[in-house]
Amino acid sequence: MIKTTSPIPDFPDFHEFYGYTPENALFFDIETTGLSHKSACVFLIGTIHLENGTWQLTQYLAEHSSEEKQLLETFFTDTLPYDTLIHFNGSTFDVPFLNAKANAYELTGISLHGVSGKSSGQQSSEKSACQTSDAADVPFSTHPFAAAEKNSLDLYRTLSVLRHLPGQESLKQSALEKLAGWQRTDTLTGKHMVAMFHSFDKTQDPELLRLMLLHNHDDLVGMTRLLPLAAYRILADGDFDCVRSCSLCIDETEAAPHLEAEIQLRLPLPAPLSFSLSCDEFPVSGAPVCDIIVKNSTARLRFPGISCELKYFFPDYKNYCYLPLEDQAIHKSVASYIDKEYRVPAKAATCYTRKSGTFYWQPQPFLSPDFRASFDAKAHFFAYNEEFSQHPNLLALLIQCCFRRFFS
Repeated sequence: MIKTTSPIPDFPDFHEFYGYTPENALFFDIETTGLSHKSACVFLIGTIHLENGTWQLTQYLAEHSSEEKQLLETFFTDTLPYDTLIHFNGSTFDVPFLNAKANAYELTGISLHGVSGKSSGQQSSEKSACQTSDAADVPFSTHPFAAAEKNSLDLYRTLSVLRHLPGQESLKQSALEKLAGWQRTDTLTGKHMVAMFHSFDKTQDPELLRLMLLHNHDDLVGMTRLLPLAAYRILADGDFDCVRSCSLCIDETEAAPHLEAEIQLRLPLPAPLSFSLSCDEFPVSGAPVCDIIVKNSTARLRFPGISCELKYFFPDYKNYCYLPLEDQAIHKSVASYIDKEYRVPAKAATCYTRKSGTFYWQPQPFLSPDFRASFDAKAHFFAYNEEFSQHPNLLALLIQCCFRRFFS
């Protein structure tokens, strides 16, 4: 069995964000001759670990398929000191494959165990109200291995929300590496690797050895270069430092002023991001209700203004009367001075007051007073308040929900 070791310079420092201790974490990636553990074998395993302050990349290559058991024993032994194993889509392939091989060779005492795809943590009411897809269930934390008492961090699952990014057609590791701005040297595919190993098994050609090790090396290094994509995951969680400013702006093309908010992010994005949110019940169907532009550590949200008449619905309708001629509700204490023929007990759908002005969309009634076109309308709106400019963080829940909606 061949073993190689090399240092990795400029390792991205996102350990605290992903929830693992560097000294206790092991990155790993495997190469196999096929997808089925019954007919294929593991011939190459690469790992990355921190040793004496330096990240080291270690590779174990079986020179022949007959060395698979030795390869597995070495790898399983090397995982013992670590409490967190980090991989890319290993929950689907690497972990089950290794577990099956361990059972086949009766190495069950150091076998890996399956991982959960759900978070056991509790979501806030604001978060659960805004996130509706399976992306919201992807936990941004480690998963416990059932019996080995190890944690598994699957970067594929953690970064799966990136599929919503404009132009992001694939969640393959190579596609995410491009998003992160990293270019690999290796150009081989898994099929190439299988053919090369079968040939190397017979010829021991050093050039084939170099190419196989390079492919696995770039898979491992590429995995670490995905760590800065945490900045997108932070946005998906609706997390940022603060709302720096909020103001009304207007340009020549607008009939009403738009509301603009500037956000300070926790981490800079690897690449600029621009997207829009829309709402079916918006007065102009399909029109954006919020435009978001993110560059480096700053995000700008633009809410177009709508000039119209909307309704504010009083929550305690039993204490109100509805005036049909006035088309509004007033409190009983005032309605007692109006003839009975001009008032009726208010219902939830008629307990409102009308207001004309410029309004801005919100996905939930985060900002009060909350206005709607009708009682059953799903679209919510708010009016600008000077207090927003003085205390821009009043918009924090609204902005959090906008980010979460986009990534879900």
